[in-house]
Amino acid sequence: MTRQRVAIVDLLDNAADHLDAKKLLEQAKRRVPDIDKTTVYRTIRRLRQLGLIDELDLLHFRHDGHFYELAPDKMHLHIVCTGCGQVREASPQAWADVEREIQAQTGYTIEMARCEVGGYCPECQKKR
Repeated sequence: MTRQRVAIVDLLDNAADHLDAKKLLEQAKRRVPDIDKTTVYRTIRRLRQLGLIDELDLLHFRHDGHFYELAPDKMHLHIVCTGCGQVREASPQAWADVEREIQAQTGYTIEMARCEVGGYCPECQKKR
């Protein structure tokens, strides 16, 4: 692991928000000033190939780009406000019921699931 890759993994591990490649590059440059765009994209590609990070489109709310985060646990849910774009994460127990139903209907053994749900956050509901 190069210092550039270590910086990128650390940023993803400690991110308060979902990062796209542009934000990842901006933040990485603060830690490793000589890092460049190519290094960031190659590192993202390699980390994805290794299954260490996940690529998200988050309902393409903010733009058509993608966001990155460390690979989630087995079940991972993103809730995106379609009013302001706020993203929250949740892993509710209710999804265990959905998993059981899918397994019963299809015969599949579910190893992982990722879901993106859109709606209005409490603040945007008030504004409406």
